[in-house]
Amino acid sequence: MQARTQRLGERALIALLAALCLAAFGFAGRAEAADYTQVTMTGHVRLAGGLRLHLRSDSYRGREELALSVGRISRASSQYSYYEPPISRDDGPHRISAKLGERGSVTMKFQPRTERVVKVFGCDRYVITRGVLRGRLRFRGEQRYVDVDRKRMRARLVVYSTTGNCRQAPPSKPISLITCSQDGSGLFAGRLTHSSFFNAVGPERFRRGLHVFEGVLARSGASDFSAARNLESAKLTPPSPFTGSARYRDEQLTGDLAMRTLNGDERPLAPAKAKIKYGKGIGISCSFSTPAGRYATWPPGVISGRNPIAAIP
Repeated sequence: MQARTQRLGERALIALLAALCLAAFGFAGRAEAADYTQVTMTGHVRLAGGLRLHLRSDSYRGREELALSVGRISRASSQYSYYEPPISRDDGPHRISAKLGERGSVTMKFQPRTERVVKVFGCDRYVITRGVLRGRLRFRGEQRYVDVDRKRMRARLVVYSTTGNCRQAPPSKPISLITCSQDGSGLFAGRLTHSSFFNAVGPERFRRGLHVFEGVLARSGASDFSAARNLESAKLTPPSPFTGSARYRDEQLTGDLAMRTLNGDERPLAPAKAKIKYGKGIGISCSFSTPAGRYATWPPGVISGRNPIAAIP
């Protein structure tokens, strides 16, 4: 799976990882590097049937990563389909212009509607502006389960920069778990003192010029991710849209854990190769999948409790 750009903020964690189209796997971790700057534009619209469409553009050193997701999103869980065209050249400040494979295209420009808000947390600096994206977005989903033709979207522009990794260590270490299934599905789970989250994705496909995969996400209490102090064993009982449960031991995840995707299918997540460790970053070798490795990390602000995106007026 291609490297995804490090995501910004937290916004109830669910909106961070799903509504903003964050696949749990393959984070590049660029925000840990010194003197790093990233420009992110996000737009969203409500669709029929309780669905939402989110568009995201990440610009970094003249390259643009564009992603579009369609899903059902709540404060506690989400089910989404994720679409990503190949990485392209940045079309310029405040602009998005790209082909969405054979499913459509987008040409839009960000227009500010509020004054800039600056939030600083240690070495992390966020400059945030609300506004609209104007132009045209045309997108057709599989079997036209969505058919979108929009000329305006509510939007947000975030310029994130850091001068290095000067974050203080959290008072208690988080626990991270990552898996690889034979079919290419995977799970990333994280546990803090009083909460846990679970993000699962199906195998990535390349169809009609787009990288496509299904994903689900849920947030719950810490008891749904229990682990021995030495991490030799763990038990996962995530809430809906997951079903079943799983146990970790000897670098294997076993049980009947599955995820219920946006189209209603249930995809098994166990048995699977697995790894668990203390800390916010974790990797695993997946010799039976393509590519041969995965890496996941906690986004900035989640561990420390900082929430710069939610703080925007």
